[in-house]
Amino acid sequence: MNDMETLRLNCSETTWSGELDVCQVCSKPLTGKRRVFCSDKCRRWFASNHVWRFARRLARRKSKYVCSRVDCTVGREGGLEVNHIVPRLGEGYGVGCWHHQDNLELLCHAHHVEVTAIQRAERKQG
Repeated sequence: MNDMETLRLNCSETTWSGELDVCQVCSKPLTGKRRVFCSDKCRRWFASNHVWRFARRLARRKSKYVCSRVDCTVGREGGLEVNHIVPRLGEGYGVGCWHHQDNLELLCHAHHVEVTAIQRAERKQG
């Protein structure tokens, strides 16, 4: 079993409230050999919003592989990196809701360094 199969996550973006034998995304009854998700669609949604490697891949694709900053002159050439808008603060990249697509943005390396420096300064101030 992998992390997604054993995880019982109560995510605010799902309808699942902890009951067994229903999908952890949409709460539909599980059928056949399914134990966590009712369909591949629900499994993919969960992975794309909770598992870092899948969330990062989708964030890049959704941004069309271009830095999300309007004023960016580097665009695709600047070593693109996926940034957590609400920073992880060194807490790692395990499975969790912090990888929701609305908390991710694609930045060139220069903008990622800039955003991280601002976040660090804000933490020191307050």
